[in-house]
Amino acid sequence: AIHESQSLLWERMVGLGQPFARCLLPKLRKAFPEAALCERTPEEVWAALNRIKDVPLIRVEADEVTYPLHIILRFEIERGLIEGSVAVDEVPKLWNEKMREYLGVEPSNDAEGCLQDVHWSMGAFGYFPTYTLGAMAAAQIFGAARAALPTLDVDLA
Repeated sequence: AIHESQSLLWERMVGLGQPFARCLLPKLRKAFPEAALCERTPEEVWAALNRIKDVPLIRVEADEVTYPLHIILRFEIERGLIEGSVAVDEVPKLWNEKMREYLGVEPSNDAEGCLQDVHWSMGAFGYFPTYTLGAMAAAQIFGAARAALPTLDVDLA
């Protein structure tokens, strides 16, 4: 989980933060001077990066609100497979039921559903919770960094 916290700290805490949006916008304006983005404020860029999306079927496209539900779904199925209460051939149906229950959407095929991740095909059972644990650790590390470095937000911008 700690290794996940390191990437999530940069991706989520820094990359989706307001200081980074203030740093990023001038660079985007310079690189894409004709883009409509040039008329936006750093606050609008930050809001766009952090908007709650329509519920995505794909875990890696999920926002901060729905991502943990994707992880819970996978953990529950993994636990059932390991305990023997879920048979492998039941996974697609169970996946779709849980997607409907937790996220209000249903994949149209298994590629959008239970086969979207490589973890299970390579035997990486039990890995999904490390993403949520890593996100929690990243938030704590970043909070501690802000407390220890009062100018961190200014330094990041």
